[in-house]
Amino acid sequence: MTKISIGKRSSRYHEIYELIYDNPKLPNFEVAKATGFSRNTIATYLHEMATNEIMRGPQLSIQPAENYREYVYLMDFKDPFQVYEGLKRFPHVLYHAMTFGSWNTLIISDMLMDFRKLIGSQNVKYFGARGFSYAPKVNYLLWNEAFEKMYKKIEEFAPERIEKKRRVIVPAVNWNEKQWKLYYAFKDDLRRRASPILKRTRIHRQDYVEWARTLKAHCTIQTRFYPLGYCSYANHWFVFSSSYESVIKDIFSFLPTSSLVMEFGDQLMVSCCLPGSDMTREILKIVSTLEAKGITSECCEAIVVLEHQH
Repeated sequence: MTKISIGKRSSRYHEIYELIYDNPKLPNFEVAKATGFSRNTIATYLHEMATNEIMRGPQLSIQPAENYREYVYLMDFKDPFQVYEGLKRFPHVLYHAMTFGSWNTLIISDMLMDFRKLIGSQNVKYFGARGFSYAPKVNYLLWNEAFEKMYKKIEEFAPERIEKKRRVIVPAVNWNEKQWKLYYAFKDDLRRRASPILKRTRIHRQDYVEWARTLKAHCTIQTRFYPLGYCSYANHWFVFSSSYESVIKDIFSFLPTSSLVMEFGDQLMVSCCLPGSDMTREILKIVSTLEAKGITSECCEAIVVLEHQH
């Protein structure tokens, strides 16, 4: 494969990402056909995208259901690093991070837990059940182009009525033991080859096919894109109080890196990855403008220092 410029390579990565975002299980030969690249080139690009975390996923996120809920805790501890290390061994903790800002610890669990009992607990900033979460499709834009679109969307905002709408909880997740095994095997990457996993877990292919048919009813599929690689960015979490949540979702969907939008109690949490101080300053200006325009009534923010995906 001939050497190509970084910009051209990035645009090819994005082209592949868009195809997989729209069709997470699209076979490599179909990706090759749609892009005009060879199968070997597609395999190479996908390997690079996975190794450098340019594309994360497609990942599975279980929707809130009658028998399945996740809970988010934003807390302060006297020694957040000690808590961060200790939480790595906690059952039922799905994700946790040490942060700097309005809170110093973020925890997501799949059952109610009283983390106030941990040594050094000082304050629970926010707590609530996680609602639906979304990872909007990333457009191939320069940062200044993205900010222009964000400001334009804010300027076009005209508050006419309270429009806060949320999806209702879905029916119970009635997976059997084999189907839960499949969920944990594929939750970080739905494109993993099924055959080795089925062989290792001794699950029949028909069971896999039947489980795959249930995903649309019980999960959202999140495919995220980070042109420079996930570790090249600083991850900022914002918590907004707003009656105009769809507007916030639209505004953050313009960023050149993937945002994660998560309903959380009565608030909306947004994670966005920024490459440097200039972009951070611009986002903070945008957040201030959101409040000035009446789109949000309150906001707090923290930046991720360390994070652990269980």
